[in-house]
Amino acid sequence: MTEILTLVLFLVNSSVVSEFNNLPRCQLISPQNHIIETRLANNDQSRSQGVSGLQPEQFSSQQGLLFVYPQKDHRKFWMPDTWFDLDLFCLDSQLTITDIQRNLPHHPSRKAPIPRAKRMECRYMLEMKANSPIAAALQPQQQLKQQGCF
Repeated sequence: MTEILTLVLFLVNSSVVSEFNNLPRCQLISPQNHIIETRLANNDQSRSQGVSGLQPEQFSSQQGLLFVYPQKDHRKFWMPDTWFDLDLFCLDSQLTITDIQRNLPHHPSRKAPIPRAKRMECRYMLEMKANSPIAAALQPQQQLKQQGCF
């Protein structure tokens, strides 16, 4: 029975990783000239999935997930099935950081209570690992540059 459960969990995780790896890619460049290897969550399905289900070794501290929305609006994120703490960066249409929520706690299940981010108004939302040195250097009012994102 344990072997079957292990196989099921492996197959589910493999699917999550495959879907994440198939997201469009681009690069964001910080004001300190650090490159953030970025995946784009640009549809309802990928925005709903986010980094849920990814193990820490499957999302490096140099990676980010950029949630792309058609317009600026109030956004609120929650963290079901996350396996590492996150920093969230609210960005305007010019990729300027307008708000930050740091160290949103991981929650490796879908059982309540699930951590939720504060409500933030943004056009784009960037998720990075909370322990990322690149994320730690980002501050409000800094502007990111992009290569191949839009």
